[in-house]
Amino acid sequence: MQTQYSLLQINKHISESIKQSFPAPVWVQAEIAKISYSAAGHTYLELIEKNNSTTVAVCKGNIWASYSICMHNYVEKVGQPLQVGSKILFLARVDFHERYGLSLTILDLDTSYALGELLKQKQEILKQLTEEGHISRNKQLPFPSCPQRIAVISSPTAAGLADFQQRMLSNQLGVQFTLQLFPSEMQGDNTPSSLCRALQNIRKEADNFDCVAILRGGGAATDLHCFDAYEPAREIAMFPLPVITGIGHHTDLTILDLVAYHSADTPTALAEYLMQHTAQFIAQLDQCSMFIMNYSDRYINSHHTNLQQLADNLSHYVAIKLQAENDLLARSLNKAFLAVLEVSRIQREAIAITETSLIRLAQQHNRIEHNKINLLAAQLQANTKRGLLQSEAHISTLEKIAMLHDPQTLLKKGFSITRIHGRAITSVSRLQPGELLETRLEEGIVFSSVEKIQHA
Repeated sequence: MQTQYSLLQINKHISESIKQSFPAPVWVQAEIAKISYSAAGHTYLELIEKNNSTTVAVCKGNIWASYSICMHNYVEKVGQPLQVGSKILFLARVDFHERYGLSLTILDLDTSYALGELLKQKQEILKQLTEEGHISRNKQLPFPSCPQRIAVISSPTAAGLADFQQRMLSNQLGVQFTLQLFPSEMQGDNTPSSLCRALQNIRKEADNFDCVAILRGGGAATDLHCFDAYEPAREIAMFPLPVITGIGHHTDLTILDLVAYHSADTPTALAEYLMQHTAQFIAQLDQCSMFIMNYSDRYINSHHTNLQQLADNLSHYVAIKLQAENDLLARSLNKAFLAVLEVSRIQREAIAITETSLIRLAQQHNRIEHNKINLLAAQLQANTKRGLLQSEAHISTLEKIAMLHDPQTLLKKGFSITRIHGRAITSVSRLQPGELLETRLEEGIVFSSVEKIQHA
């Protein structure tokens, strides 16, 4: 019969084998893929190893709360906490628990290795920016002769910001600067994305500014790693305005310093740079003003005599010209007067001829109209007489017709008119038996009553 093992027996055997293979803690290189924290102060890591982009090994890692001092040392010396993507060298005990499996219990972190990895990462970012042509792009922009409108990116509570504002706004040059703050985080993991947002907000109103100043001031040198990120460096390189930095350090330059138009050690030193640049512009203006004044004096003095001679010649020429124009005007006026007289004479003769012609035409017209009136009067008289005769004949005819229709004439011919209640009867339908009737004849009136009604 084959030998059988329980799962617990197998796991115990593995645990014993690992203890024998790794009796003491060992130094391990790995990359952090995941990280989480417990309320008890423990830190849990998922550690991986990659070959190019392929993950070739995975293991759990633990930093118990009792060893959390190594994390504090790491943050203090490296300048940033453990985070996803960090490559670390750590001292760990290899453990295999029958229930929870393989894990590495981290006892210490090598900060020198982490700093070397950060430096390596910085060099890779610089290489990428160089290959993309971004390193000197912002430096090629023209810098304003007198940058008065400055967009400032900084933490509102930064001491360096106050120093920069005090130096700029109380300058001895008599120049009025306008500073507008665009708040950003200047320390920690969120700094790169916060800087990008501030730059993007300034880009929306870039026409309102001459340059951009990024200020930090103070803090540990290890806090500078957040200024070595690729995204804000590329944003600065592609920015349409010159970007100047005063991040606050004396020894090492960050990537943002390298891609910026100009970098200074501190915000105050950056303010001095702007003051010197503005002072040079003012000095150049003073030199130009002095040159213009001196040149003007020399030019006026050298041409004063020529101007006086030109003025005398001009006066003499104007007098001669005026006399010639006066003579020409007098001759023109005389010609115009004679012409007016000739035109007046011609017009008078034309008026006299026109007047005679009008009188003759009027007389001829009057004769014609008089003859027309006489003819019309004769025609009117004849037409009136003929009309009267026709009217008299028509009236006589109407009188005869009226006589024929006179009721008295009809009565003489034997007709009668019967009335009831004073109205002539035209229809028997209006009569009732017993009603009194009045019948008019030529010689008198007959009264009667209705006895019977017979319809036709």
